[in-house]
Amino acid sequence: MVLIFRAPKKLSSPPSEMTEFVKSLIRDDYSQKRNSVGRPARVFEAVAVPLDETLQPIGDPFLALTRSVSLARVSLVHTEPIHASFLRVSLEVVNLGATMVAKVRRHRQLKQYFEVSCEFVAHATPDSELPPAIIPILPFAA
Repeated sequence: MVLIFRAPKKLSSPPSEMTEFVKSLIRDDYSQKRNSVGRPARVFEAVAVPLDETLQPIGDPFLALTRSVSLARVSLVHTEPIHASFLRVSLEVVNLGATMVAKVRRHRQLKQYFEVSCEFVAHATPDSELPPAIIPILPFAA
């Protein structure tokens, strides 16, 4: 069973076909790892803002789905390619909002969708104008 958590923002929701595609990726990931814990996989909607190297916005916010998320990393799936150096990623998890700055490490096409893998590098203030109050959590790596 894959649980879906909806973002509170008023952006266009990802197509239902993409949600099903991400669920199938997660199920495949879990079956390959032979997850013995039996925890359900979770798909989160994430609001992302593309940022340049100086952490200035370079595009409009968009809604993506998480393929995986941890304390250090996030993998997002979107309908369009993402070519930013950094993303401001906002997740709403069990009513606890988290907004982080993430360094894009890899992007690739997955059938008709696009995945971007990122490493969290700083906390960001979710509702302030960028540049946000940034608290580094990992050194910025080139």
